Amino acid sequence: MKNFTPILLVAVAIGLFYIYISPEWQSVQSLRSEQKEYSDAIVKAKELQAVRDELLTRYNAMSSEDLDRLEKIIPQNANTVRLVRDIATVAAGYGAQIEEVSVNEEAPIVDEEVGLLAAPYRSIALILDVAASYDAFVNLISDLEQSLRLLDISGISFSVDDESAVYSHKVELTTYRLNN
Repeated sequence: MKNFTPILLVAVAIGLFYIYISPEWQSVQSLRSEQKEYSDAIVKAKELQAVRDELLTRYNAMSSEDLDRLEKIIPQNANTVRLVRDIATVAAGYGAQIEEVSVNEEAPIVDEEVGLLAAPYRSIALILDVAASYDAFVNLISDLEQSLRLLDISGISFSVDDESAVYSHKVELTTYRLNN
């Protein structure tokens, strides 16, 4: 009986370890790893807040003229009617005429994994049919190039009417706006 008691106590201790202590130890380990993930997330959130605060400070330090210029470069909303009207006004100054306009706004791309917009902007495709002489058309394209508004010309095609000095030009361009 004397030898049996220590063996029984060791067996009970081993049984307690596997039945109670080991599962609790694993639970504690998973909670520690979860705590580390939360701590990392808090650190990243603080870093992002610091970046946001720094950007907000820089934004607030900008003059209203600079903010207006930024709004012209890439506006908050798509006012395609105003854009086409502005282009038509410039074209009219050179004796060119906008005959037809086609507008196609791209839907925002959403990153499914994160649930956020993949890009901070949307693109708007415009197709303009312009009736103008060659010189007027070159001047119009030059003015579009010099414009504050961000415009990418992706295609130009011409058609010639033998009886007239006015050519028909098709201009495909892309402009952008910020996502709201």
